[in-house]
Amino acid sequence: MLNFLYGDNATPAEVRKAYEPEDYERLTALKARWDPRHLLRLNHNIPA
Repeated sequence: MLNFLYGDNATPAEVRKAYEPEDYERLTALKARWDPRHLLRLNHNIPA
């Protein structure tokens, strides 16, 4: 949970740091597969 990153202003580096490296890589792979048009991008975004 990223509730400690306040608001929608977290930088991509802050979001990346909130996860273990393996988890973040898995999330980016899932995002690329299931959201290729980048529609789910609000809040603490995981880029594809």
